[in-house]
Amino acid sequence: MKPWRLITHNWSHKLASLAAALLIWVVTVNAQNPIESLEVDVPVEVACGPDYAVRVEQGITTVHAVLRGERALLQPFRDGRRKLVATVRLPEPLEEGRGQGEAMLAPLPGRVRVVSLTPATLAYRLIRLDRKIVRVQTELRGAPIEGVDFGGLVCQPPEVEVVGPKSVVDAVDSVRTIVRRIDLVNQDTVESKVRPIDAQGRTLDDPALTVMRPTVVVSLPPVEPKAVKVSVTTAGHLPDGYQITGIEVSPAEVPVRGQPGMLERLTEIQTAPLDISNLRESAKVSLSLRPPEGVTPLNVSSVDVRISIARVRH
Repeated sequence: MKPWRLITHNWSHKLASLAAALLIWVVTVNAQNPIESLEVDVPVEVACGPDYAVRVEQGITTVHAVLRGERALLQPFRDGRRKLVATVRLPEPLEEGRGQGEAMLAPLPGRVRVVSLTPATLAYRLIRLDRKIVRVQTELRGAPIEGVDFGGLVCQPPEVEVVGPKSVVDAVDSVRTIVRRIDLVNQDTVESKVRPIDAQGRTLDDPALTVMRPTVVVSLPPVEPKAVKVSVTTAGHLPDGYQITGIEVSPAEVPVRGQPGMLERLTEIQTAPLDISNLRESAKVSLSLRPPEGVTPLNVSSVDVRISIARVRH
C-alpha cells in the first residue's frame, strides 16, 4: 500500500480517534486544574507624584473584585502569596479638582479575567501641594536642675519641611517638640517628635499636612573640654618597713567633656586601684582611668604611673 494511502485509509475513524483523545485530555486537565471564581477585596492605591495629593472620596479604601480563571492561577491570590492593587488612571496633565476614574487591577495574569469590580469607577479629589520650611521650637518640661544651663539647646535639624494643601501650609508657623529637662541631663541626646503649630501656638492636627522630618534630636549646649588632675587610687598596704616617697603621673591632667553641671563640680579624675600590697621597690605601671558617670576623657583612656618605694630608716 502506498504511503499516502496509510493516511487516507479509514480517515474518518482516525479523525474520530483524535477527537476522542483530545476530549479526554481536556477533561483530564480540567479535572486537575478546573476553571473557578474567586471573590477578593483589593486595596485602592492612587499615585500622583510629589506635587499633588489625591483623596478617594466617600472613604472608599477597597474595591470588591470577582475573578475567574484556572485554579492554579487563582490560588496565590486566595492564600495571600500574591497581592492585587486597584489603581485609578489620572488624566494628563494633572489638574486640581474633582474627577472620576476607572479602577484597574494589577498585576493580573493574562488568563485570569475580571468578572466584576465594585465600585468600577472611583470619585477622587486632586489637591495641589505646597511646601514650606519652618523652624523647630523646643519646649522644656520639668523643674530646673541646679548647675545645668538649658539656655542654648541644640536641635538637629533646626528646621523641617511641611507639605500639604496651600491653605493648610499657610497656617503653619513652626513645629514644636517637647523635651523633659531630666531626660536631657541623663542622656547625651533625646529624640523627640514634632507637631506643627500656628502663630498662636495651637497644634494643627490636619491629616492633609505632612511633616517631612517627624522627629528631631535635641541635646544640651556644647561645653568646652575641661582639664582635670589625675588622682592615683591605691589598694592594700605596703609591707612593714616600706613607705611611698613619691607618685608621678603622666599625663598629670587629662581633658574631659561631660554634662555642664558635672564638669563645674569636677576637680579630679581617679585611676583604677593600684595594688601596693607586695611592693618593696619602685615600679612603673599603666592604669586605666575611672571617670564618674556623665564624664568622658578625650583621646586618653589610661595614664603612666611611677610610684617610688623606700625602706623606712629607724
